[in-house]
Amino acid sequence: FEVEADGGRYRIADLGSRNGTKVGGMKVEGTIDLFPGQVIEASAAVVFMLVVEEEVVETGTCEFCGGAISGEDLDLGSCAACRTLSIEADASIHVTHRRELPSPGVTEVMDGPPPPPPLGRPSGPVAGRRIGPFVVVAQMGKGAMGVVLKVWDERRREELVLKMLHDASFGDDKIRERFLREGKLLLRIRHPGVVPVVEIGEIAGRPYFAMPFVSGVDVYKRVQDQGVPPIAEALDWMVQAARAAHHVHEEGVVHRDIKPRNLMIDLEGSVRIIDFGIAATFDASGLEHLTATGVVLGSPYYLPPEQMGHARDADRRADVYSLGATLFYTLTGDVPFERRDSVIERIRQALTKPPRTPSDIRADCPPAVDAIVAKAMAKKPEDRFQTAEDLAKAMDAVRRA
Repeated sequence: FEVEADGGRYRIADLGSRNGTKVGGMKVEGTIDLFPGQVIEASAAVVFMLVVEEEVVETGTCEFCGGAISGEDLDLGSCAACRTLSIEADASIHVTHRRELPSPGVTEVMDGPPPPPPLGRPSGPVAGRRIGPFVVVAQMGKGAMGVVLKVWDERRREELVLKMLHDASFGDDKIRERFLREGKLLLRIRHPGVVPVVEIGEIAGRPYFAMPFVSGVDVYKRVQDQGVPPIAEALDWMVQAARAAHHVHEEGVVHRDIKPRNLMIDLEGSVRIIDFGIAATFDASGLEHLTATGVVLGSPYYLPPEQMGHARDADRRADVYSLGATLFYTLTGDVPFERRDSVIERIRQALTKPPRTPSDIRADCPPAVDAIVAKAMAKKPEDRFQTAEDLAKAMDAVRRA
């Protein structure tokens, strides 16, 4: 095949190969467009399309958070996330969706003057800023699309997590649709293993959704900071995660990005699934999604083969694979395949090589645990546990034994 670049546009043509060329699982007929992140398959070769354009970029520092900025942000002197936090305190708020019944950790709206926000230990330069009815306690994270804040809600009188699209994103219809889709998915799911959304709306035209703040740590950080847990405890965490995933699947949703960083352990040891940003819904007609055909979304070490390049094929069994890979990490503190710096190599391993067994790294892992990981991470979806509940039962049986 041949790939040509023309002013930032990339196109691929098959040059008459005997077995043909595929992009995202679809055979190339004539010449078609390529997009960053698509998988190209030619005979036994698999190439990950990652477009990088070399250019000299002038950078500066955000006047608020001190982070690096470039382009339009450089002209404005601040990053898009910090400009989002400059919304006036009395900005109009329009609530489009709200849970009528309080969820665990969510109190009823009370009358009377609100108490002061708990800013005894503020974090970062944004602490204390007001965004409509919310007072910022700390900035928890920010990315290319939005910002995540820990806030005090003066109406509910409690701490929440607020996710907002920032200046550079809220005008993009596709990004806006994906963002609101995550919020609406979580609004309808009611399970103790999923952090719920309690409110969706707009502040000064910027979409947001709010969730209860959960004190805890994700599985990745827990293992990194304290080492691998006892086998029974690791299995207990993953049984909880699998049963939460099963409930999500029964609601018609596939998470598509289950990994150690997306499993939160609270102070009581309960596990919750977070970050449904690339989740998809499915029904009798198949999977619905908001991504271009062939684009890889997710983390390669935890991603099933069928999701690499053609996410339409990723049903609930894709999450079963990711749960198996996350179980491997939780038990060993390592990823299921040999670590590689190259994304192409990571994808090639997932497509062509069997995962390692936990006992390769941790001698006290019983054969039954090795068998569970191997079955959950089978290359073909039909060879895996067919539901997350089936996986949960298998793990629970070993844990009890």
